[in-house]
Amino acid sequence: MGKTFSIVRVLGFDIRADLSWLAMFGLILWSLGGGYFPSAYPSLSPPDTWTLGLAVTAFLSVSIAAHELGHSLVSRKVGLPVRSITLFALGGLSEVGRDPDRARDEFAIAIAGPGVSFALALGFSALGWAGPAAVGLKLAAFGGSLGLANLWLGAFNLIPGSPLDGGRILHSVIWGLTGNARKATRFAGLAGQLFGIGMIVLGMLQMLTAQGMHGLWLILIGWYLLGAASREVAADSLRERLSDLTARDVMLTDCPIVPPAMTLDQFERKIAQRTDRNCFPVMGGGRVTGLITLDDLRSVPRNERARMTVGTVMKRVAELPAVPPEARAYEVLQQMARTDLHEMAVVESGEWRGIITLDGILARWRHDPRPGMPG
Repeated sequence: MGKTFSIVRVLGFDIRADLSWLAMFGLILWSLGGGYFPSAYPSLSPPDTWTLGLAVTAFLSVSIAAHELGHSLVSRKVGLPVRSITLFALGGLSEVGRDPDRARDEFAIAIAGPGVSFALALGFSALGWAGPAAVGLKLAAFGGSLGLANLWLGAFNLIPGSPLDGGRILHSVIWGLTGNARKATRFAGLAGQLFGIGMIVLGMLQMLTAQGMHGLWLILIGWYLLGAASREVAADSLRERLSDLTARDVMLTDCPIVPPAMTLDQFERKIAQRTDRNCFPVMGGGRVTGLITLDDLRSVPRNERARMTVGTVMKRVAELPAVPPEARAYEVLQQMARTDLHEMAVVESGEWRGIITLDGILARWRHDPRPGMPG
């Protein structure tokens, strides 16, 4: 996902949307209002089919948010913080601050979302079952469509593979039976990858027939499942490698040091262009007082770099996001990912000790992924 924006706050949870959700909202509206409803209900006028399409699309978004609220409410009940709920092109995501401590908590969190979807499916379907004679054609069509959509949403999420709810349920069951959360992660991740590949293959086969649009949907969803499951497996592998390491173990201490009085032009020519490092401690008065990065350099127009100094552009140590040397390395990595930081200062008693970079951790892991060998 990319940039998100806030929609509403419900029950203490900030519900946000990714820009891809807007594109999907428009695509679903076009499919329903311009295709499905005119075909399924030819007696309805074009304004009615588009109004009905808009209502179903909007309430489908509400249904997805409600599905995620189910996860979030149970997460909060078992003591896990939830930062936000985000809607995106292929559904929703509850951003939980950390993983559950117990298998039964994970199971309760995972099952809550489909439970909400099935309850909504039953409620909306009641309108469809009542029929046009009781509630009118448009309301019956509205309820029937949303009932089917929520039934599909709940059932699809029960596919037993990460990152879907079914994968979380599978993970919790294996974790509970074996006591090994990492083994459960690998198994659920592999299942998610296999389901993703299967959906992509099925989608390609359908695109060779007259079901081209259905095939495209399957390919997109399969691609998402495959990528998300692969990332979960990779993240678990990284977590395992970093589990016994601290910030002191993975921080960089050999970054080129620059003086605050150096011009940006000199800094670029003499230092930045001669190293693969991205961030540079600034030392003045015998101690590190700040940090300058290549992004800071690029933010200054080239014609002004000859007169501006490093000291005028650098971020001061006191202003930098920082962690102590004993902080757990994987927790630092998670914090950087959540806050979209590429570097984190390591500071002890107000003194600079080193710098942790996201690229540095990942590059070291790829180069030598053995535990305790950060490079």
